[in-house]
Amino acid sequence: DFKDDVIHSTTVNAHRIEINTSGKYALHAAMTFTANATGTRYVAVKNQAGTYLTISEVPNNGASVAVPIKIATAYSLTAGNWVEVVVFQDSGGALTLVVNQPYYAHVEAWLIGT
Repeated sequence: DFKDDVIHSTTVNAHRIEINTSGKYALHAAMTFTANATGTRYVAVKNQAGTYLTISEVPNNGASVAVPIKIATAYSLTAGNWVEVVVFQDSGGALTLVVNQPYYAHVEAWLIGT
């Protein structure tokens, strides 16, 4: 059984996952950056206090290979808390996220215990 706790809105604070039920959550995100031979790619999960709950960094794969990156953590959250996924890179230029290769950009939050 899965409970839809309405933790995401596409119209209000669309960048957040808002916690409605207190407990321990499995948080996961994955995406792929376009290829670029410079710099490092980062993905992080940050809470409403600005604290990074986890961060992952991956070096570039060269000028012709996209950079897949994923992150996962478990964290206790209280109703009213929110988290967001932050991605950044330091190539010196703008990079976009690639759709469907090999990770489509997505974020998940699963209540795994209370």
